[in-house]
Amino acid sequence: MAPGDTFTINEFSVSTTGADVEYIEILATPNADLSGWFILGIEGDSTSAVGTVDAVIDLAGQVADANGFYVANVTANTFENGSSTLLLVSGFSGSAGDDLDADNDGTFDTTPWTEIIDDVSIDDGDGMSFSSTVLDQFFDGAVLVNTFAPGGASRIPNGADTNTAADWVRNDFDLVGIDGFAGTAEVGKATNTPGAANLPVVFINEFSVSTTGTDVEYVELISLPATDLTGWFILQIEGDSPNAGIIDAVIDLSGEVTDTNGLYLANVAANTFENGSATLLLVNGFTGSLGQDLDAAGDGALDTTPWSVVGDSVAVNDGGVGDATYSASVLDADFDSATVTSAFAPGGASRIPDGVSTNSAADWVRNDFDLAGIEGFTGTPVAGEALNTPGAFNEAVATDTVATPVTIMQVQGAGHVSPELGNLVQTT
Repeated sequence: MAPGDTFTINEFSVSTTGADVEYIEILATPNADLSGWFILGIEGDSTSAVGTVDAVIDLAGQVADANGFYVANVTANTFENGSSTLLLVSGFSGSAGDDLDADNDGTFDTTPWTEIIDDVSIDDGDGMSFSSTVLDQFFDGAVLVNTFAPGGASRIPNGADTNTAADWVRNDFDLVGIDGFAGTAEVGKATNTPGAANLPVVFINEFSVSTTGTDVEYVELISLPATDLTGWFILQIEGDSPNAGIIDAVIDLSGEVTDTNGLYLANVAANTFENGSATLLLVNGFTGSLGQDLDAAGDGALDTTPWSVVGDSVAVNDGGVGDATYSASVLDADFDSATVTSAFAPGGASRIPDGVSTNSAADWVRNDFDLAGIEGFTGTPVAGEALNTPGAFNEAVATDTVATPVTIMQVQGAGHVSPELGNLVQTT
């Protein structure tokens, strides 16, 4: 290792849904030669030979890429599931199968290497760890409730190294981020990104593009508190025929950070976003430009995808002939017909509960078009809608705050006291 070089285990995956997708990602100085370095998997399960070297990956001849990433992709079952420790060492002189803790007391009796450069342990509750950084079932309990220790995890931000579990975010076990897998994205998890910058799960949590009067427009995101959003972009893609696929709006989130609740609000000027059919995309690594046509054929399929990752998406379809959407979550006039009667597609909507995604319209509740929840607007909230809550947690309209439509004659009634006394009403 040359002076100034840095090496960390930056991401790993040893246990996943289905056949294990296994890899170890190293973050190093760009173009660094990794010769002389080894990745070791050390057994930690108390029912096995604790301290045994289960896996050895020799990095001789390997070089980090221009961004400093190197990925050791290995076959399923190279690494043990359960409790184990990953070590990045130099000058390894041992071999697979060596027992480095003969008395099984959690301390190495033999250290056949020159130096430990980095380490991280998984503890499934019945084993031993050979690292000060231990990821157990509860290491991220402040943001997620889990029954199991992680099968993989990512340093967020990249390279963060305080030698504690706080450096790590568990990866999605169901493989969000890996081609061919939908996964189960959830706020508090990381996307699987072997060979690329680590990314926490970030969702579009609420949006408003069309309202009564002058449009009040914003997009709210949700992720972990203090998440750096640099590299993320909010795009609006035109859906109205014949211009479907054109990028109507680009919001660069460089330098932006979520607040202590994990929320970030992008307030934009009226008419930044198009009304009508359109798709909002949250993408990372955008290299396109405003006005670019991503669907030249106009067939509802993107011909060009100038980004690295789509983190989230939601579309509105107003029912126009030939209109297109580019998301699995499509909100049309009838998407919430079981709870709300409306002749129009929503102008805005909220995820309720916050941050929950099944990649379907069922995640969403339409916002009150007349801006209930926004200061200075009374709105016309009805049961089945959400209040507009930009920059705050989402809130469904409470049934006891919904005005009952009545006529003036009904308010007056036949007696000296109105039969609607004490009730919240709206005259029709």
